[in-house]
Amino acid sequence: MEVKEQIPSQEHGAKSNVSYAVKGFAEKEGDEIYEKARKNLLDINRWHELSGALSARFYLTDPYGNETDRLPLQGDYIKIHLPSSADDKFDWVRIELIEERKPREHIKWIMIRVRPSDPPQEKQETEHFFSEEATSNFYVGQTGRKVEASVGGRNELPNIEAPGMINKIRDVIVGLAAMAGFNYPQWKSLVKGILSAGKK
Repeated sequence: MEVKEQIPSQEHGAKSNVSYAVKGFAEKEGDEIYEKARKNLLDINRWHELSGALSARFYLTDPYGNETDRLPLQGDYIKIHLPSSADDKFDWVRIELIEERKPREHIKWIMIRVRPSDPPQEKQETEHFFSEEATSNFYVGQTGRKVEASVGGRNELPNIEAPGMINKIRDVIVGLAAMAGFNYPQWKSLVKGILSAGKK
């Protein structure tokens, strides 16, 4: 099974792809870079550290919304605080897929697919600037000496169903900005951080 089979097809809205790659001197070093990058991808609570001081903050939570410091599981959530948001304002996504494959020696990949979601502890509409049709697909893969990290967005549309006029306006503005590419620096910093930390 190839990783592209796990990424939803693009039907409407915006599409984005951000990637970064490094090469080791030999396949063995590629293996080492991949394993470190894989750990960085799975360490969601460190994504802010890997991305830099101006990035969003990411908090892994269990299915009940409790922050946790462990490896992510399908059904967990990620609570996101954007730099421009109020202290108590978070966007939520649910981890709907974690897939890992090693088809051959020195060829392997892992991906995490997330989708905007309702906050797990509250009965209210989706809290995210994108609608629930959107997905973000985080990937780390190795082919020989080359290791690549990427983030692919699919079906990105602003969330116009947010409760309350203020939330609706905020989500549309942030969603349109993200569709226009303003989220590119965030994801570029993250994929570079995942691999740069992996080379140390």
